[in-house]
This record gives sequence, structure tokens and C-alpha cells, in this order.
Amino acid sequence: MSPLQYQKHVRMQEARRLLVAEGQAAATVAFTVGYASPSQFSREYARAFGMPPRTDAERLRHTPVSAFA
Repeated sequence: MSPLQYQKHVRMQEARRLLVAEGQAAATVAFTVGYASPSQFSREYARAFGMPPRTDAERLRHTPVSAFA
């Protein structure tokens, strides 16, 4: 993994945490993790996790913790 790929990975993991644990809006999270464009953030997020930020966050909020063990 290149340094840029690692940076993007870290940003996406933090974005996911903010969306799920803190319930922040995708646009707010986009700016928080360093994206100037919420639409670019949503595209990158969907590429990283296979679904848009809102859909992924809702799915993770309703998944029992035991499913991750």
C-alpha cells in the first residue's frame, strides 16, 4: 500500500467511525476528514466500502455487535 493509499484508508476509517458512532451527516464528515467536495467523498466512500455513506452507516448501526466477532 502506497503512502497515499494508506492516507485515504485512514481517512475513510475515520469517516466511517464519525458516521456510525457520532451520527454526523456525510457532508460534515467529508469536510472533517479533509474532502472539499461532499460528492467526491461519497464516491470515494462507496468505492472503499461498497455502498454510499448513509446506507453503510444505517446498516452498521443496526448490525448486532456479535456479528463482528
